[in-house]
This record gives sequence, structure tokens and C-alpha cells, in this order.
Amino acid sequence: MSVASTEADAESITSSDFFEDPLLETDLYQIDDAEFGIPELDSIPSLDDALAEPSDDFSPIASSDSTISVHSGNLITKRRLGLNQSPFGSVESLQLISGTKPDPRAKASILRHVKLKCISVNIVSARTRRNAGFPTCIASGTTIAVGTSHGYLLIFTSKQLLRFFLEPSESCGSVSALCYNNDSSRLLAGHERGVVNMWDANTGKILRVINDCPGSAVLHVKFTDDHTKAFMSNGTGSVFFMSFKRPMGMRVCDSKLIFSGSRGEVLAVEPLLVSGRVSNHALNEFNPIYVAMATFSKMFIIRMSPKTIVIFTYPLKGDVSTLPIISWQFIKLQINKDSPTAIDPIILFGRDSRILFGLLSPSKNAKDDTVRIVKTLNFSYSIINFSWLNNKTIVIVDQKEYLHVVDIQTEQNAESLDLQHVGLVYATSQFKGLANEIGVSPALIAASTYPCYYSMLVSSGQLLILGQESLHVFVIRTWQERVDILRKEKLYFDAISLGREIYDNRARAISGALGPKKRYLVDAIMSIVVEYSHSIIQNAPCREEVEISDQRNSIDLLSGYFSELVPFVIDTCCLMKQQELLFGEVYSIIHVDSIAQCIFLNEIQQFVLSGSITSIAPTVLKDLINYDIESDNIPIIQDLILKLDYSSIDIDQVVRLSWKNRLYDAIVYLYNRALGNYMIPLEEMVERLRSENSNETQRQLVNKILVYLSCCLTGRDYTYGNIQEEMQKNVKIQALKFLLQDAQPPQPRFPNSNLLLRLDTREFLNVLAISFEEQEFSTIEGLRVRQRIIDMVMQIATHSQSNFSAFQLGSIYIFLAHQLIRASLSLDSEVFDQIVSYLTSPDPELRSTSVERERVVMELLLAQVIPLDDPSLEERLLGVQFFSVLEYVYEKRGEFHKMLRCYCMDESRTKMVFRFIRAVLYQFDVTSEQRKQFVDEVNRNLDTLIIVDPSKAAQLLLIEMGVSVDRVMAQLSIDHDSSMVYQFLSGAVELKSREKSKDKFQLSRTVVKHYMKLAACLVPSALEHFIRKSDIYQIEDAMEVCKANNLGGCVALVHVRCGNYSQAARVYVDYVDCIISAFLNLDAESEVRAGAAAVDHETVELQVGKCAELLRDMVSVHRLPQKECQDAWFRLLDAVVAPLKCHVEDSGGRFKHLLFSLLNSMIGYISLPVMLNKVFNDPAYGSSKYEDVKDLINGMFDTCNYELTLLTITSRLIDQDTFWNFAKLSRSLARGVRPLHAQCFTCYRKLSRPHQSNQQLVLFHCGHGYHQNCLNKAQYFTVDANNDLLYVCVVCKKRADPNYVFNQPNVHIADIPSGKTRSHTADQAEGNMDVLRRHRRDAQNRRLSLSATLEGESFDSLQSDSFKLNMRPRTNRRTIFE
Repeated sequence: MSVASTEADAESITSSDFFEDPLLETDLYQIDDAEFGIPELDSIPSLDDALAEPSDDFSPIASSDSTISVHSGNLITKRRLGLNQSPFGSVESLQLISGTKPDPRAKASILRHVKLKCISVNIVSARTRRNAGFPTCIASGTTIAVGTSHGYLLIFTSKQLLRFFLEPSESCGSVSALCYNNDSSRLLAGHERGVVNMWDANTGKILRVINDCPGSAVLHVKFTDDHTKAFMSNGTGSVFFMSFKRPMGMRVCDSKLIFSGSRGEVLAVEPLLVSGRVSNHALNEFNPIYVAMATFSKMFIIRMSPKTIVIFTYPLKGDVSTLPIISWQFIKLQINKDSPTAIDPIILFGRDSRILFGLLSPSKNAKDDTVRIVKTLNFSYSIINFSWLNNKTIVIVDQKEYLHVVDIQTEQNAESLDLQHVGLVYATSQFKGLANEIGVSPALIAASTYPCYYSMLVSSGQLLILGQESLHVFVIRTWQERVDILRKEKLYFDAISLGREIYDNRARAISGALGPKKRYLVDAIMSIVVEYSHSIIQNAPCREEVEISDQRNSIDLLSGYFSELVPFVIDTCCLMKQQELLFGEVYSIIHVDSIAQCIFLNEIQQFVLSGSITSIAPTVLKDLINYDIESDNIPIIQDLILKLDYSSIDIDQVVRLSWKNRLYDAIVYLYNRALGNYMIPLEEMVERLRSENSNETQRQLVNKILVYLSCCLTGRDYTYGNIQEEMQKNVKIQALKFLLQDAQPPQPRFPNSNLLLRLDTREFLNVLAISFEEQEFSTIEGLRVRQRIIDMVMQIATHSQSNFSAFQLGSIYIFLAHQLIRASLSLDSEVFDQIVSYLTSPDPELRSTSVERERVVMELLLAQVIPLDDPSLEERLLGVQFFSVLEYVYEKRGEFHKMLRCYCMDESRTKMVFRFIRAVLYQFDVTSEQRKQFVDEVNRNLDTLIIVDPSKAAQLLLIEMGVSVDRVMAQLSIDHDSSMVYQFLSGAVELKSREKSKDKFQLSRTVVKHYMKLAACLVPSALEHFIRKSDIYQIEDAMEVCKANNLGGCVALVHVRCGNYSQAARVYVDYVDCIISAFLNLDAESEVRAGAAAVDHETVELQVGKCAELLRDMVSVHRLPQKECQDAWFRLLDAVVAPLKCHVEDSGGRFKHLLFSLLNSMIGYISLPVMLNKVFNDPAYGSSKYEDVKDLINGMFDTCNYELTLLTITSRLIDQDTFWNFAKLSRSLARGVRPLHAQCFTCYRKLSRPHQSNQQLVLFHCGHGYHQNCLNKAQYFTVDANNDLLYVCVVCKKRADPNYVFNQPNVHIADIPSGKTRSHTADQAEGNMDVLRRHRRDAQNRRLSLSATLEGESFDSLQSDSFKLNMRPRTNRRTIFE
């Protein structure tokens, strides 16, 4: 072993020190110079001064703008490293090399990349001069260790000085793994040939040589928090737990195998390190050891102390070329806003393109440890390594060697950098085991392309990446650095956008967060905003260079230019609440340009209307109002005033402007909020209302006055909220005084209220009604004021009736009536009579207010303001048809028969009359006299009841009241025509057809026949439905009525009911022929036989359709002979063809369409050749061209093809179902059955008995087994049609086929362990095959018979019982016991 120490020349860095990135605290605060008393520098020191300045803590070793920080024990120290800038160190340098112009934005990228020049030079020098080989892995503590392919170790200090050049004592192969302990005093180095060396990092001496797994490469070595314990994994996939001891001064190592590679190679090992990373945590109390390991297929977490327990597993999937990766981190978590923050370890693991986050919740008891997956990220690239960069950011390297910075919270990729120029080091030889005698698995070889576990690590927030000839550092820039770089490059828009994202906590991968105070960021961004504003004005397109003819285009160009930039400045100031700067320095810059000023004012206006700005500087507001006036946009000024704080408004100017332009809302707002006066706006608006001549203007103004008056009376603010409590009472009193203000003659009394009442009566009264709901009006003094207001309204209505219309007076009377009901107010008797007269007035002009007046009258009656014994009350209510009020009066008087009259006269409630009648007859407590009067009233209103609902009327009369049908018919015949009798009888017939009521009353034959006669005359379709559905008539009567009224369709239905199907078909076809003849006016006798005064085309189509439906029923249901069916169809076809034979004008082709429809209906019942022969031989088509029948033929063929296709598909589906059913049966027969117990469930003896070798056994799929003799004795069997025994399980009551009974030889159930598969004997196997062959043969025969059936039968025959498969359910299938 040789130890060498060298020092390299280096340069001092030119930027600030690397910031520390604490493990837990993610928010850093900028130091306040005034707070800590830091003096200001007169001048910023130059680079030469900084380099010449001596320092104990920093030494010049690093180039340009980078440092690295390393651990020093449990503390994180910051040291300035001398680094030379790499030619591949940043995006802009690459662009310079390629000859392209660098992008200034690249300088403000998230990651700052620096190549550690001194370390890189030593790596190359060690390879070329000392034959150390290429670098293979790195580790970082207080020093940086680099392992080489020839087994050497290079130890560098934080100043990039080579401290030790370590050579192992024997050839151990390349260094494959490195790891420091917590205090960086010990360094474990794993080698390719299975040797693990422990070095003293302070002296460079080797302490231990561990050779517990020779012949296999060491893939991982990891220290735990306890420096005497570590984990090691090798190329076989095994994991060892190493304990370092020193008994009697001897350094020894005890290795324990905790996971064998035979169960799956462990490829990643990562213990959880707690010491020095988190304080006051539960893990520090009981010091458990958690280690996460991952194979190709799963990740699992093990707790080592005091007992090894697996607490979590999760499956992993991915491409064979990808390896699993694991990384731990402590993070502050808060479940919800109310819960406290907690610090818990998060494990980051994944493989291929997927990364998962698991939250570990440790406890003292290992069984209570839980791991919960809290987040999952999926990417579009394959990952080869990843690590935590800080609590909010992770870094990922993919297979294309791109470095991705991913923000965890937003799950977005913040930045990507190309690492191909780095020359990333891969541990391919170690994973392939090229230097070992023991080979590795094919899976490990397949994944050996991209292993780089020890080529990338994160130390103190700095990412170290090992290249083949260099070492690189990547650090997240602070937000101050990024903003300053963009500012120096004059990329103001990008700098402000970045600041906005940081302010809103939307920025990704931010280091040096703000904390609760954001004033540093705000100050920085606002200074950039000022510079940006200057830049906007200075870089505007020059208007002097534009010709006069192009001035318009110049204005449009400038407007577009400023419209894109100025709103961004305004929005930024509003976001950061810097309106003072916006309306001060920024506006002073913008207003220099008139077009920019217009754009600025227009945008400010939009921000005010949206509520983003509530206060504007007076000068800006004045310019804004002038801008709106010049733009003729006066109404928007009012909206602006209502959105702004009155303290920023020039009240005098705005008030005069508002009065001039009728901006009444703005006036009210300023007087109320700024001046605290509520009456001046009201009085001024009323005075203006008197002088207005325009009706539209009057209407708008009176609406505003009434709304404002209502707000004053109820203590509400006109804009929003409530009036201040100390002012509410005073405002209400002033508003009441305004209303009650009287005037001297000749002016009208109460001029203010009179004017408002006259212009909008209803709304003014609504204002008064709403104000009366206030608490003040419920007191004694409030009732007096209320009475005064009522008296005022009555006086206005009495003395100024000529000024009010009837509707206005009605509204006043209704208002007064409501006040009488709700409060104990006095009212003059003459006025009360006027109110009652108006409410009960039958004037047709007041019909639109009848509902409201009826409701008020009802309320007056309920409040007993109007007495029920008023003699004129009933007459008034009848005259105005207030039936609800009348019912209430009659109910109180006990006059139920008059209540029935009201129900019958009230069209809106006639449907409720039957429920009311039943309630009176069966529920109400009525006297005999009242009942008699009520029944008489029912008889007088029979016609109304029948018209409302004939069926309910029949039920009421015939069942509930017991009135005979003849009596009702006689009574109806006296006063009404036959239609009323028909309606009653139709209701009775419908009631009779119901199952519940058909036996509760009888309909005589005479009554039924009379009903049929009336139906035949009035509604023939009802008679047809009656004959088809009912069975209460006599066939002879129905035939007589139908023939007497020439209703051929009904006659045919009667024949159907008699079973004369052939006669029914002939009759209906003849009837259709008569209808068509009557339609064509061919025969006068046909018109009589058609039974209709006039036959139209719709009637012809209807009857032809009904006849075709009847013929279809004859064939499919009643089985009419084929010859008779064909004759009937062709006779109907001849009747339909008749109009075409006579060359009748067929407008729209309706007869031809009817013919096509009929032929399509015939296709399913008449063969296609016969139909075509009939069509082509018919004279109607004999002289026609092919085009005339082309559609007909095509339609017939389409229908035929559709049915053939349907039949073919159905046959194929049935074949498939049959095949798969027998396939399942075959598989079931091939399976063995394992009994649940070794004894018979009948005799409870063993199934296998050597002394009875000929004993037969019966086994079921449920697992129960029996001796055949036991089942025979107990008679648990049935016999099928083939005289085969079908045994039944005694326990489950399931059957088994007789073929599944088998002999006992070679079956030793007692000797076979439960759950083991049993084998067939030769005899049993042969028996099985016989059963399978027989079932297959049966299946084949069934399929052949099925095909024959499908070829010779129609689709309907497929549903017959003879076609159904004779198959048992699957649950009854039994297999032979193995």
C-alpha cells in the first residue's frame, strides 16, 4: 500500500459561496442588513481583490461560479472550491463551441453546472501515470473518494487537493462500491472480486479486509447510523449484514446472510440514515435499523432490530434492461390545515419509467410500522438513476443520458440537460461478473447496460456525477441568482414572470425560498418593473419614421405593441399589491406616450371593474374619467365609482358629473359613504322625477327611488351590506318623515308618497309592506306610525281616486286588507265596504286578479274580519266564482250538497269530486237530512260526473251507491241524448272488465246489446276493441249489431271468437274490398256495405293494415291451413291492386306504397316464387316496365336475405355455444376430485379398507365421499330413463352420474396427504377415456342433428322443446376420482 498526497494549482471562484441546502427546512430567508447590523460597502470588491484576500475557511481551487459543500461530522460546512469552468459546463458554452449565438435565458437555467477541474486532472493523471485505471465509483463525506478500475482509491479534500492515493494490499479487482460512515472517519470499499476493505479516512490506513463472498463482485456497501454495522450485496443477489467488532484488540467482522439470491437477486440496497439528519424524532429513541432492498420484481423494507421483519412489499415492473432504484429522504408533512406538521421518512423507489413515493410511519413495535404509497409519477423515458436534490425536487437520469429536474409538488419537469459530454460511468463489468469465477444470472446480464448506482450522488443539495475522465457538480441556483441574471441580460419579461411564479408559489425547483416575508422579492421585482416600463417606452416603434399616409397603421401598430406589454406590468403590480408604485413612478413613465396612456387607463378600468383595484390616485382617476368622457363611455364611470374607495375620489367633480349624466347610483354611493347623508339624494331624485316628461325615464328613476327608499326603511345599504348601526335609527326616521311630509292646499296631500303611489302603486305598497316587517313596527309606537301610514294611503286613495286606475285602486285595497289581517288597525267602514266590493267585483276587467282577490277574501274570512252570516256574501262569491271560499263557507254551515255544486262548477277541481263524494258518504259525520240532500245533488249532477270520468262515475253509482243501471239510463235518457248514455255505459263496461269489480254488479244482456248499438253508431273503434277484449256479450247479439251497422271488421272478429277462422278471413277481405270500392266510387252498394258516409285514403290504409294483421294471427296463432291462407292473402292483394288496375290517379304513390307494404307482410307466410309469379302474371303489372316493380322486387329480396342472414347467424351462435359447453365438460371430466375427509359420511369409516378390496366408492365434486353400499342401503339415489343409478350426496343433496362410481384398488386415501394430487391407475385412466369418447360422440351427434334442424326448420321452430339441448347444468357434472 502506498499513500501519496498532492496539491493542485487552482483558481478562486468568482461568485458567492454555495448555499447550504438543509435536509428538512426548505424555506430560506434573505438576511436583512439592517437587522443584523451589516455595514454597507463603499464599493464592490473586484475579482482581483477577492482572489488576493486571505481566508482561513476558503482557498482558491474552483473555477467561475460553483462550489460544493461536504459533510463535516454532523454539521454541514460550506467551503469555496476552486473549480475551472468546463467547456461543457453550461448550455451557453456548448452553443459557443458549436458556433451558434448563446441564448441569454440559458444563463438563468435552474441548474448550475461546474466541472471540478483539479479532481478531474488528478483522475486522468492517476490513470496515465500510476496505471490506476478509469474511475468506477465515488463517495462523499468530509472528503471525496473516487474508486478506479484497477482497485485504487483517490481521496480528495474539500479544496480538491489529493490527500491520499490508496492501493489495496492484494489484487481485489476494480472498486465497485464506496461508502462513508456518518462522521466520515471510515470508508468501505467493495471490489469486483468479492473483497471489502475498510479504510481509515483520516490516516489512509487499511483497517479490515473482509473476504466473506469471494468469486462474486460486491455491488453495494452501505453503512447504517451505527458505524459498527453495514450492509453488503454481491453479484449473486445475496445481502449480508456485517457487524464490526474489536475483541481483545483484534478487528473482526461478523457477516450474516439476511437475503439469499436464490429467491431473486437483490440489485439495490439503501438503509435509512437518521443520525444527524433529524432531531427530536421518535426514531432516535429506539434506534431501529430500516433497510430497503429491491429485486427485479419487488421492493421490500426490512426492520432489523430487535428482530428481522419485513414490514412492506411492493411489486415492480419494467423493461428487462432497467434496474430498481431506491432513495430515502426526511420531509415535513402536514395532512391538513388543522393538523400539526410532522417529519417522517419518505422512500422513493421505482423502475423503468415509474417512480413511487412511500411514507414510512415508524413505531416502537415493528408490527405497527406502516408504509403508505402517497404519490406515483410516470414518465415517458426509462430511468437509470434518481435521487433527492432537496425536499421539493428530485433529479433523474434516463437511458439517453439526459438529466431531468422534476418538481414533486407540480409533478412537472422543470429542466432537462444533456449529459452525453460527461461520459457517465457504468458498472457493466461488475454486473456481468467478467472478473469472477461465479457467473451471474441471465437477468442480471440483460440489465447490465445502464447500472450507475455509484456514478451519481447528492451531497448537501449538490449533485455529483462521475464521468470517465472528470467529476461534475450540479447545483440549483437560488431565485435571487436567476432573477439577477435575467435582469442583467435585460430579459425583464422573463425575470418578472419568474418572480410572479415564486410569489404565487408556482415556481418549480426553487432553492432559497421566501418564507413569510416576501418584501425582498417584491422590492426586487418592482425595481425590474420600473426598468421594464422604461424599456417599453424606449423600445416602442418610432412614429417619426412613418409617413403621414401610414399614420393609421402606425397607431394600430403602437396599440398592439402596448396592449401586449402594459397589461402585464399592471397585473404584476396588482398581484404584489404595489398600487402606489403603479400609479406613481410607473404611470409617470407610461403617460409620456399618449397611446400607451390610453392602453394603461383602459386596462386600469378593467382591473377596477373586476375588483382587483379598489383605490386609484386622484390624478390617475381624473385622467381615467376624462378618458371615458372623451370615449363617450359615460355609464361605465358609475361602475368605476361604485368599485372604488371614496377616499380616492374627487367628490365635488364626480358628484357634478353624476347629476349631469343621471348617474344616480354613483350619487347615492358618494352621499351615503363619503358624506354620510341619506336624504339629500332621495329628495333630489324626487324633485327630478316631478320634472321628467319621458315615461321611460320616469319609470327608471322611480324604480331607483323605491329601491333606495326600501333600503333606508329597512337599514340596508344601497350598494351592499347594512347601514352603520349608530345611523340606522336616524335614517329610518328621516325616511318616514319624508313619506309623511304633508303640503298645504292647493297642492295634493302627502306630495312625496302621492307621487310615488301614483307612478308605481304596487311597488310602493311592497316597499311599505317590507318595511312593516321590521322589528321597530311591532312596538306600540311602531303600530302608531303604521296606522298613520295606513291612514295616509287611505286618504290619498279617497281624495285622488280620479288619478288612479282600477288596478291601482285594487292594489291599494288589497294592501289595506292585508294590513287589517296582520295588525289590529282601525279602518273606516266606508273604506272597508269599498274594499269588500272590489274584492268581490264580477267586473271582467278584473279577471286577471281573481286568484289574488280570492286569496285575500279567504284570509279575511279566516281572520273573521268578514262575518260568515253576511246575507249577501254567498251571492257575491257566486257572482265572482270564488269556489274555494264558497266551499269554506258551506263547510262551516254544514251545506255539503252546495259544496258538491262548487266542485262540479269549478273546472280546476272537477277531478277531485269523486274523492269528495266518498268522504261525505263514508267519513263525514252528516245527518240523514244532509245525506238525502247530498244524494239528490249527486243525481242532479250525473252528467257532470260522467263527463269527468265515466268509469269512476259508474263505480260510484253502481257499486258504492247501489243504483241500478236501468235507472241511471232512464234518468239520462230524459235530459240528455244517447251520447251521454253511451259514456255512462262505456264506464260501466270498463269497470266490469276489471278483475276486482267484475263480480260486484251485473250488466244484463239488454244493457250490453244497447251499449254495442250505441258504440256501433258513435265510436265503431270502441266496439271493435270491446269485441276483441271483452267476454260479457253474447255472440249472437254482437253479430246482429255488427251486421246491422255494416261493420265488416267487427263481424270478422266475432267469427274469430267463434273459431271460424276461414270465415273471418273471407269476411274481413270482403270488407276491405268494399271499402276500396267505396273509395273509388265503383259501386253504390259497396258504399252501403262499407258502413261509412265517406271513405278516405287513411281509412283504406288502416283497414288494410288491420286485415293483414288478422291474417298473420290466423297463420301463426290459429294455424289456418296453407291453401286458405294463400287464398286470403291473394284476395287481399287483388283488392289493393284494384286501384292500379283502374288507373286511378295515385297522388304521391300512396297506393303503390301500400302495395309494397302488403307484399313485405306476405313474405313470411307465402313463398317468394309464388308471390313473384302472382305479381308478374297480374294484368296490373303485365304491361309495366321493370322500373315500376324494381323497388318491389328489391324490397322482397332484401327482406328474404335479412331473414336468411338472421337464421345463419343464429345457427352459428348455437353451434359455438354447444361446442364450448362440451369443451368445458371435457375439461371437467379430465380433472380429478380430492375428498375433503378420509371417511365415508354415512358410516364414518375409512373409505380405503384393505380387507374389502372390491369395495366401490362414490365421490362428489363437493368433496364428500361414500361407500357405494352405504348409499345403496340409505337409498340415496334416483334412476334415470336408461335405468342408470344417479347417486345423491347425503350432505349437499347433489347428484353424480353413474359412470363416476369406481372400484377401490390402488386408491389409498388414508395414505395420501391432504392437498396432494392423486394419480390415475391404468384402469381408471382407460375408464376416463371411455367416458370422454362417449361424451364427444354424443356431442358430435347433437351437432349433426342441430345442423339438419337448422336447414329444414324455420327460425320459430328453434324455440320448440324438441330442439332444446338435453344437457345437465355444470354444477351436476362429476369427474372420476384420481
